[in-house]
Amino acid sequence: MIHAAFLASPSTGLFAVPQQSDTKKLLNAADLILSALPRERVWVVTLQNTQDTLAAQLSSKLEVSNILGEALPKGSATSSAFLSIHLAARDPNPVLIILPPYPLTQNTDGFIQTIGFGLKILKSRDGFIIFGSLKASPLIAATPQKLSEEPPVYSVTSLKTFPTPQQPEHGCFGALPLLLVRAKTFLDTLKNHFPTHYETFMRLFSSFGTRQEERFFYEAYNQVEQTTLEDVIARAKDVFMVEARF
Repeated sequence: MIHAAFLASPSTGLFAVPQQSDTKKLLNAADLILSALPRERVWVVTLQNTQDTLAAQLSSKLEVSNILGEALPKGSATSSAFLSIHLAARDPNPVLIILPPYPLTQNTDGFIQTIGFGLKILKSRDGFIIFGSLKASPLIAATPQKLSEEPPVYSVTSLKTFPTPQQPEHGCFGALPLLLVRAKTFLDTLKNHFPTHYETFMRLFSSFGTRQEERFFYEAYNQVEQTTLEDVIARAKDVFMVEARF
């Protein structure tokens, strides 16, 4: 099934702390994806010490049980791995739409259509899908492949282009692009290129629901090297770019 994930841990550089103004931005971002996915498949990954506060602020639109708390801030790849393993126990083939919680677009239809196009691509090309501009992507080190030489249906000049009152349609999602990936593909990339990271998370997963869980969370997270999604994707076998304008 398809799941949307907001990375709201300080280590991702996307969502510093659950202040009211930031929470409003995340709720606005959730509105975009909630028009296409049921709320039980929209997730937020934050820190354990902010989990309860954030859950109270987001409970009007999101399931409280879907707001997960990491033990320590260790980077966007760690947040994504944490959620991927969590979902793998509940879903045989979870697909993750990874979304920064800073919506800079109000074009819901364009947003959903673009995500839908990416999902079609994922059926035939089992890799990472990056939505945005090939020239502007900070993930360019991954040498993404263009899916077509045809002009994109949606395009954005730069992933870091912010909307203005004169050109609100030029907004995207901030400094990081949107990503689409199968949880298995992501975890396999970790296993192949970050084996220690991967093994630690597998051990962490096996401790879920046990008395050792809380203690092991901190032990495990202390052992994990802070890793960004960019580092993981740069080592992935297949990375495809869907040029998008929202």
